[in-house]
Amino acid sequence: MVACVRLCREYERMVIMKNKESEKSSQNKKSGLLEVALVSIETVGNKLPDPVTLFFYLSIAVLVISAIAGGAKIAVIHTQETIPAISLLTGIRSPGPVSKLSARPSQFSIYFQFFSACSRT
Repeated sequence: MVACVRLCREYERMVIMKNKESEKSSQNKKSGLLEVALVSIETVGNKLPDPVTLFFYLSIAVLVISAIAGGAKIAVIHTQETIPAISLLTGIRSPGPVSKLSARPSQFSIYFQFFSACSRT
């Protein structure tokens, strides 16, 4: 009985040694380009922060970039109209598409005028 237990333990040690040797030899083999790319992508992905934190950092970056673009007076020409960059930190102060939309009467006031005109006749 004791000899059987010794044989089992010896066999387990041999299996463990073979597994370690096979792991070392597989690590020494040259990996394919795809495997190297996947391992590097996994490594970079593991170093990224939580998605909520990443969203917060990117939001701050957008605010800073818009402030820099607004301060540098950067503008874009679109269909013969110059559109200036507006800092998100200061809000909308110059006339632009949003202020033009807010100057129009609301949809409800148009309906009110229509129905009040119909009720008079």
